[in-house]
Amino acid sequence: MTDTRRAPSEPITQSAPFRAAARFLAAGGLLGLASAIVPSDARAQSRAECEDGVREIRTAIGEAAEPSLREELAELLREAERELGEEEYDECMMAVEDARRAMEGSPAAAARARAPAEHLQADDGLPVTIEDAFVPRRGEAEATLSFAYDRVRRGEAEDDEDDGDEGGGRSGRHLFEGEAELEIGLGAGFAVTIGASYVLGDAEDTKSGELELGGKWNFLPQHEFLPALTVAASVALPYGFENDTTETSLGLLASKALWRGPDSPWLHANLFWIHAFNRDDDARANRFSAVLGYTHPLGPSTALVADLVHEKDEDKGRIINLVELGLRHALPGDIILGIGVGAGFGGSTTDFRALLGIQKEF
Repeated sequence: MTDTRRAPSEPITQSAPFRAAARFLAAGGLLGLASAIVPSDARAQSRAECEDGVREIRTAIGEAAEPSLREELAELLREAERELGEEEYDECMMAVEDARRAMEGSPAAAARARAPAEHLQADDGLPVTIEDAFVPRRGEAEATLSFAYDRVRRGEAEDDEDDGDEGGGRSGRHLFEGEAELEIGLGAGFAVTIGASYVLGDAEDTKSGELELGGKWNFLPQHEFLPALTVAASVALPYGFENDTTETSLGLLASKALWRGPDSPWLHANLFWIHAFNRDDDARANRFSAVLGYTHPLGPSTALVADLVHEKDEDKGRIINLVELGLRHALPGDIILGIGVGAGFGGSTTDFRALLGIQKEF
C-alpha cells in the first residue's frame, strides 16, 4: 500500500482520479473475462497432460534407486497432485517438468521453488517494507493488520516552525499509521488486494487515510537462474480531514533463493512508480521507490528480515532513506507475527520507524 504520510493539499477535482480508478477496474475485469473464456478443449487438454504427468512421477518413484531422488520426486508428486486438485494445470506441469529434469539428473528441479516457507516470505509492514513476488493460491486469502510509527527529522520540524508555516508545515515529529489489508488468490498467478489505512499524530499528514484496490500477477515462477517476477498495480483513494490526492502505482517485485533447499535465504527487490493526480506545484506528480531486502532463516519457524529503502517524498527536495531490520515468526494456525525497526540516513525525512504486524492465512 502506498504511503499515506504526506503533506495536506488544496481541495481537488476528483473526476480525473475516479476515471483512472474506473480504467483500472475495467482492466481487471478484462483480465478476469480473458481467463474465463479460455477454450474448454485447452483446459481439458491441460488436465489430461497433468494427470499423465502425475502417473509418470508415480512410476518413476517406484523405479528410482537412490533415496534422495525418491524423496525429491515424492515432494514434486505432492505438489503436482495439489495443483491438479486445485485445477492449476500450469503449476502442475511445472512440477512435472521439474520431476523429469530430476530423473535426467539435472540440478534445475530442486533449484526452482514456487514459494519459500511462510516465515521466509516478505510482506509490506510484516515486519519491514520489502515485499516478495509470490501471491496466494486460488481460493486462499491472507488478512494482514499492521501498525507503523514514524518519527520525522527534528530539523524539518524546526525549519518549518521557524518559517512560521501554519497548517502546512510539520508541527510535531510523530506519525502513527494503522493498516488493514486482504489479499485473495484468483489462480494462474493472479491475486487482488483490498486495503485501508489511517494516520494519526502531531506532525503533518495526519487525520487522513486511503482506501486501496490493487492486483498482482506472478507471471514468472523462479527458475534456476531467474527470479520469480510479479507485476503489482493499485489505485488509492484518499479520505479524512486532510485529504490528499488520488494515486496510482505500478511496481515490479522480484524474489530469488540464494541456493537449493528449504532453508535457503532469499533476496527480494521492489521497484515502484507512483503517480498522483492534481498535485500542487511544489509537490511531485511522479515519484519512485526502490527496496532491496533479504530474509534469512534463524530456525524452523523464525526468520531475520532486512532491507534498504529509498523513496522520493512527494514534496520536492525530500527523500526517505531507511535501513530496516526485523523478525518474522510463524505461529500455529497459519499465523505470522512480525516486528521491525528502521533508522533513517542520508538526509531522510524519517529518522526512525517501528513496525508491528500480524497475518492470518485462510
